[in-house]
Amino acid sequence: MSNILVVDQVSRSIKNQLVTDNVSFSIGTGEIVGLAGPNGAGKTTLMRMITGLIKNYEGEILLNNRSVKTGKKFSRKEIGCVIEAPGYYPNMTGYENLQFFGALTKSITKEEIFEAAELTEIKDALNKKVKHYSMGMKQRLGIAQALIGDPKLLVLDEPTNGLDPSGMRNLRNYLKVIAETKKIAMLISSHSLDEIEKICERVIVLNNGKVVKTLHLTETEQDTVFYVFESNDEMLLTAYLEEEGYEPSALSQNRIRIQIKKEQVQALISKIAERGIGFSSVYEWKESLETQYFELTERSEKNG
Repeated sequence: MSNILVVDQVSRSIKNQLVTDNVSFSIGTGEIVGLAGPNGAGKTTLMRMITGLIKNYEGEILLNNRSVKTGKKFSRKEIGCVIEAPGYYPNMTGYENLQFFGALTKSITKEEIFEAAELTEIKDALNKKVKHYSMGMKQRLGIAQALIGDPKLLVLDEPTNGLDPSGMRNLRNYLKVIAETKKIAMLISSHSLDEIEKICERVIVLNNGKVVKTLHLTETEQDTVFYVFESNDEMLLTAYLEEEGYEPSALSQNRIRIQIKKEQVQALISKIAERGIGFSSVYEWKESLETQYFELTERSEKNG
């Protein structure tokens, strides 16, 4: 998988205050990556730099191996975006809006406009003036604008704003299909951690402008997992796990959690049994993205 986007040690300051601090990551062809963090973490600023809307920063951002900062202007065939509120002309119809934005790239066809409208479920409303659209329809129109031209990279800032649960699910499914079939790379920010968890393969957690951690959500990319041992010999088992180099934590009475490589689990169970330490069950523990997110951001706040 080749990299479509490379962000390399990017920092930006405003009035001597770092907004982004040495941020680095990459996104490959057809990969959907999430961007999470509290308000003021630097998410929107980073997206504006990636799309070329801000060029005053240190470090390098490459799109298709071309510098976003110093290279020529990128076409809609290379990058599509919805940053903050999507732009539209309220007194024009949905079709006229898409036609106008499509005209910014001469190679956009009528078929591509209809395809983007169909993917975002606004095809039946294309002849309505946008001022009569609901908030959710306006959001989908903005995403359709970003999709026309089949860009190599799609940057979406809070794409599910204004959508009801059904709209969120439909949009999520369409973005997955687009990423898989058209190999469009996507960077998506959202305050809805549940939505990010359902669509993204990786999540970059930002706090105070820094990358706190990159979380891999697909099982194949996880180096280690959490396992829970239920045991009446809690103190004895805890001491043995520490002896073996693990860092056990008590979830509740008689439940101990450790982080371990999957291929090591069976051998550890055998060793515990050989030691004569009793346990009633062993099972994998999957933490939600929300739990991991708050642990990471709270820890980064404490560490300054």
